[in-house]
Order: sequence, then structure tokens, then C-alpha cells
Amino acid sequence: MKKIVLAGFPSVKNLGDPVLFESTEYLIKDVLRNVPYPIVVERLDLLGGKVGLKQLTGKIINRLYDRIGDQKERQLRSHYAIKELIYELLLREHFEKTVKGSVAVVVAGGGLIKFKYESCDYRLIMLIKIASKHNIPVYLNAVGIEGYSDSDLRCQELKKHLNSEVVKVITTRDDISLLNDKYVTNTRIKTTRVADSALWSDKVYGLTKNPKSETVGLGVVRGGIFYDNGIDFSEGELLELWVGIIRELDLRGIMWKIFTNGLEADSQFCDLLLKRLNKTEDKESLVEIPRSPSDLVRIISQFNKVLACRMHASIIAYSLNIPSVGLVWNDKIRMFGKLIGHPERFIDVSDFCPKLIVDTLLNAENGSSDEAFKSAYRQTTRNHLQAFLASIVDVPFTVAHSDKI
Repeated sequence: MKKIVLAGFPSVKNLGDPVLFESTEYLIKDVLRNVPYPIVVERLDLLGGKVGLKQLTGKIINRLYDRIGDQKERQLRSHYAIKELIYELLLREHFEKTVKGSVAVVVAGGGLIKFKYESCDYRLIMLIKIASKHNIPVYLNAVGIEGYSDSDLRCQELKKHLNSEVVKVITTRDDISLLNDKYVTNTRIKTTRVADSALWSDKVYGLTKNPKSETVGLGVVRGGIFYDNGIDFSEGELLELWVGIIRELDLRGIMWKIFTNGLEADSQFCDLLLKRLNKTEDKESLVEIPRSPSDLVRIISQFNKVLACRMHASIIAYSLNIPSVGLVWNDKIRMFGKLIGHPERFIDVSDFCPKLIVDTLLNAENGSSDEAFKSAYRQTTRNHLQAFLASIVDVPFTVAHSDKI
């Protein structure tokens, strides 16, 4: 029996990543459904597996080490070597066990090509190293490209491993120019832009929008996310912006509910907002916290429009043909707006004004052209996955041009 490994973040609490993971899994299984011999798709959680002594030791060292040194010191080779060792302890055993014996590794997608914060680069590098050891081809699906630096050590290490011989295809959901111009130097690697897999979420979960809904969904995010992305906009300012937006909606008689993508830090900000609005006991103002990917898609499907900070709230809304407006804290959000033909709906900090935001939200409508574009655009994800898998399992697939699968 042949095995394909699907790597990603199916267990994180920010449920946009599990939605895109399960959407990629859905596409792979659909592409393989007519293969005349058994192929198993095995999940690999990039967070790691069961916590044994090695993993516990790595976690403790990592937490202690992250408290040491400033940003300048963290550019030292010695610092990077220690972090590599930590992630060896955390991940190698689990990754090796899953990847060994597979015929291909597919990385589900998400904001993986980044280096300024979080640990996605270390995890992706470890995965590529193990795939290289066993000569297993790697396909990066609809990944996000978040910045580049010639002088940042983490960025350059990530670039080096992305150009490994086992990496066959890198598709991106956003900045294809940055990927081609700065990251990919191995001319054998195929690159292109495709849709985020979560654009299939209506099909994956069998959900449609509620045509009778008159409620606007307000998707909030943790207070420090703008600062973490180099934008001078504090948690207090974000709090006051949401208060202004909600007051503007109330003045216009628009029903609203607050929701999150499931991350605890987002829920904590939600609590602050409800306290600021004197609505801590008002259960009607808040949708329940989603506990699963299907929960998140179901919650969003109950709105007639969405104003969100998290990009996948907007992507899921678009998959359900629900108009959305985004508050931009990262280039990927602005780029999504441009790609779907609605850049005016994705608003930068310089234009943060409650009246403008609400006007934009109420004017947002999706028409037949949006539905037609969505059908064609999201097919790009399936088609390129299909072409890669055909080269691996040696079955002649025909490229589909419809999303009716």
C-alpha cells in the first residue's frame, strides 16, 4: 500500500489552519478516488506528536532559551544552532516515523514561508530535511509568503532548504513575485499561484449560507497582532475601533454578533471588548467559540455579511458567497482582496474609521461574477495537486475544469 503524507497544522486552535488542512485532504482524496490500488493519506501534525522525554526536554529548553537575548543576538549562528537542536528534540522522531516509507509529502498550506515570529520555518526545514534523507518528493500547496530579508539568518536558512532537490513544486496563495524573485533559485522547482484550499470549505463541510440571515458577523483578533506585524496600532486602539464600529452598526439598526476563529488570545480580546461595551452578561452579542473546523464554517455560514481580521474568516465567507470586509494587519489580507477583485473591501490602518468601515461593509455585495470567479479560481488548487500526484502514483489524470466533484 502506498502512503502520501499530508503535513500541516490540523490541531491548532486558530481554526483557519485546520479548515485549510482538511480542505487539502479532501482534494487529495478526491483526486485519488479512482486509483485502482490502495493509497492511504496519513496526517503529519507539524506541531509534533506525543510528548516523550525528548520532546518535554526540548519544550523546556525552548521556553527558557526564548527569554534570553535580544533580537540582535538571535541573529547569531550559535543561537540558530541551538534552536535547530531544540527542534531536533521536539520533532525529528515523530516526523521520521511518519514520513519514512511514503511516496510523497504534501504540505497543506498556510503562512509557512515566514521567519519574523512563530516557528513555522524550523518545522518546515525539519520536514524537508527528513524528506531529503529518504529522497521523498515534496509539494508545498498554496503556502503564504510573508516577507524576505537578505540579512536575516532564519530567512536565508529557510531559502536554502526550500531549494532542496526533493522540493518539486511550490504553489502560493499570494506573493508569487516574492517567491520567484527572492526564494526559489533551483530552476527545477515549479512555482505558480493558486487559491487557498479553504476556498473549498463550502464543499468540504457541505454548508451553504443562510439566505434569511440579517446578522453581520464581527470576527475579532488578538490585540497584539498589528504590533507583531510591524504596524503601530495598539490593543487599546483596536479596542476603540471595534467599539466605534459596533456603535455605528447600532445607530443604523444593523444586527451583529462577535465571533472568533477559536484562538484563546482572540477570545481574550473578545472579553475585553464585551467589557468595554458593558455587555459581559449579554450572551446574544457573542457566538459560541468554535471547537472544530466545521464549527467555524457553520458559524460563518449564519451571517449575511462578515467584517473580519483573520484572513480565513474572509476566505471561508467567500467560499460561502458571503460578502466580507477585512481589516488589514498583514500583506496577505490585502493581497487576497486584490486576487478576488475587491481590493476596496480590505482596509488599511491609515483608513481605519468606523463610518468608512461600516459603509464599506453595507455596500459589499457578491454577484454572479464572484461565484463564477470563485469556481474557476479554486480549481487551480485542485488542478496543480492533481498534476503532482499523477507524477507520483503514475496514473493518467485528466484536469478538471469544474468544481462539481
